[in-house]
Amino acid sequence: MNQTQLSRFDGLVNGYSLFTGAIVSYPRLQEQVRLEVERGTARWPWQRTLKCLEIGPGPGATTKSILEADKGIHIVAVEPDADMVAKLQDNLTEWQCADRVEIVPTDILAYFATVPDNTFHFVATAFALHNIESGKRDAIIREIYRVLVPGGKFVNGDKYARDNAEEHALAYQRQMTDFVVFEAEHHTGDLKKWEEHYERDEQSDLLFKETPAKEFMREIGFTKVLTVYRENLEAVIVGQKQ
Repeated sequence: MNQTQLSRFDGLVNGYSLFTGAIVSYPRLQEQVRLEVERGTARWPWQRTLKCLEIGPGPGATTKSILEADKGIHIVAVEPDADMVAKLQDNLTEWQCADRVEIVPTDILAYFATVPDNTFHFVATAFALHNIESGKRDAIIREIYRVLVPGGKFVNGDKYARDNAEEHALAYQRQMTDFVVFEAEHHTGDLKKWEEHYERDEQSDLLFKETPAKEFMREIGFTKVLTVYRENLEAVIVGQKQ
């Protein structure tokens, strides 16, 4: 998440129960992220420590999935939101894996400015990049390619708009209905905030379209760019640095 984006999460740090509970694909997407990182570790069987950059970990659901992929993985988690950082620290302590995660509380592009080329075996993230304005998002993806080691893997589980506009609209409406149903059953009080958040995601400067996103990854050098999972509004897309 970047500094401009932080206001998009005002009041939502403690509202993740609606987000995670009402998105039916959420556990499967997290499992696919874990699986893709696990598959990637086979490239370095001799490597005792594998470095992974996670962008926008929030409270740490994806962090936990990545750590479960291999006991040798160590994560640098870049998260500028102070409330999210506090929640992530609490969760890592509870999960007894704080020693495998370095939290960097800063903007991701500011962090990239400090990172040499060819540093990370993985960059893995979920539900983060779609929140960032498209021009800055492209700059981040270029930096992801730069900091990966040759053969390194980018794994992104995110909201990717379907190429077919009608299919995308149906998936969007289905998600809005799922939010309403979940809120009626659980009374989280977060429905309006998440509805507004999702409405903002649909605007042209944020909309993260699947095929253009993959074409851009190939343009900057990624190979083996694939959609390995797709359900409703969500997809997992992977790519490898040459």
